[in-house]
Amino acid sequence: MPIVKNCCCCGLRTGCIVVGIFSMVTSLAWAAWGGYNLYESGILQSETFEDVAPFYYGYAVGVGLWVFLCLSSFLMVAGVCCDRRGLLIPYIVAGVLAILVHCSLCALYLYIMILVFEDGYVHDVFNLVALSLSGIFIVLDSLSLLCVISRYQELRYGEDARLVRQESVFPVQGPAIGMSVSQSRRY
Repeated sequence: MPIVKNCCCCGLRTGCIVVGIFSMVTSLAWAAWGGYNLYESGILQSETFEDVAPFYYGYAVGVGLWVFLCLSSFLMVAGVCCDRRGLLIPYIVAGVLAILVHCSLCALYLYIMILVFEDGYVHDVFNLVALSLSGIFIVLDSLSLLCVISRYQELRYGEDARLVRQESVFPVQGPAIGMSVSQSRRY
């Protein structure tokens, strides 16, 4: 039985398609932002990695995660359209990873804001906006994941119900020879 019946003010199927398109767009935006930061830092142009700060390895991992989320969103939309629950599993894994990344980003931005506040800088708008956006994306990703898990359960329940119906159908003998359909035998 699915956890929720509706998603994004419509049915689960349509809601999952909306979630997939939303996830593709946002994951491409996050990947582009990370790729831009890697490009601006000069890491992509350098030939050696000895002088690279460990902070930029996080960008590289993040870009990989967001590309994986984009591809799994595409698979999820295909799985929803074709009613294949196995294609929803990569999105569920990527969605959990995205939520964990957003939680760690929230903790990082909160830590930075505490350090800045202790130094006497009260107005740190960038980190406040980044913290707010990470919090919003945690909520949106959680709701999206809930919707996709519900669709997975719906497909699983539907497949199980079809199997039970196929196994429990007993052939019923038709009317005997010489009897009309209205005079069929009673069992």
